[in-house]
Amino acid sequence: MELAEGGTLLLNEIGELSPALQAKFLTFLDTRAFTRVGGQQEIKVNARILAATNRDLSRAIEEKFFREDLFYRLNVFPLHLPPLRDRREDIIPIAEFFAEKIAGRMGRPFEAISEDARRILYQHSWPGNVRELQNAIERALIISDGPILKAQDLPLPVSQQTTELSAPKTLAGIEKNAILAALELNSGERQATAEQLGISLRTLQYRLKEYGLAGTNLV
Repeated sequence: MELAEGGTLLLNEIGELSPALQAKFLTFLDTRAFTRVGGQQEIKVNARILAATNRDLSRAIEEKFFREDLFYRLNVFPLHLPPLRDRREDIIPIAEFFAEKIAGRMGRPFEAISEDARRILYQHSWPGNVRELQNAIERALIISDGPILKAQDLPLPVSQQTTELSAPKTLAGIEKNAILAALELNSGERQATAEQLGISLRTLQYRLKEYGLAGTNLV
């Protein structure tokens, strides 16, 4: 907190704070001051506070794991970041960013992600979100024997439905193929299709309209 003076303090996984630390942090938010352990002088801090969590804090409050007063003190301007499965257009750019960064750290060459590998990355549901994607790219770079990351380098399952699709040249084409394959597998039932793709029904309906498929004979 002292080092954040005049800047921004990011507290990641705020939902994991112990009850004792929650109480101390609430006091800091109210006073913008603290005293070092073993110290006597009160130190004032003027900093922007950002708190992030993967936990459902509303549920944590109900289960008495998180203080309600601290939640409302932090929840001044909430920002919700959708999971990767609901913003698939971000998957490839993020994967390329991680590949370049990790390859540089490893001191090994990286040029591109192959089309087959892109399709697999795009169609995976990513339950672990960005961290899972980062780990997948790192493992792929360890396994890969060249500057191009290939489908077989990825530690992700490839279903028969996806491998039988022709490889489109654009991300929109990849997404459209995935939706069509899932619709066929689920006999056109939209809710089951959305669940299989790992997206919301609202997102599926938006994509169907975007690709001119909304008027087809679907359930």
